[in-house]
Amino acid sequence: MYRCHFLDVRDRIEAHEEIEADTLIDAIHRAKAMLAERPHHNVVEVWAGNRWLYRAGHGATSEQKLRH
Repeated sequence: MYRCHFLDVRDRIEAHEEIEADTLIDAIHRAKAMLAERPHHNVVEVWAGNRWLYRAGHGATSEQKLRH
C-alpha cells in the first residue's frame, strides 16, 4: 500500500490517495499517471508509511530519485 500526496506550488498537500501496487515502480507509474490527469496539482509524492520515496512534478526535470 502506498500513499500519493498531491501538492500545490507552495508544497502544501492539496489531496491524497492510497493506491495498491505490487512494486514501488508500479506505484510510481500510477502516481505519475494520476498527476498527468490532474494538471491543477503541481507535484506528486509517493510515500510508504512515514517514508518519502519519490517526488515528481509536471515535466521531466522536476523528477527526484528514490530514497531508501
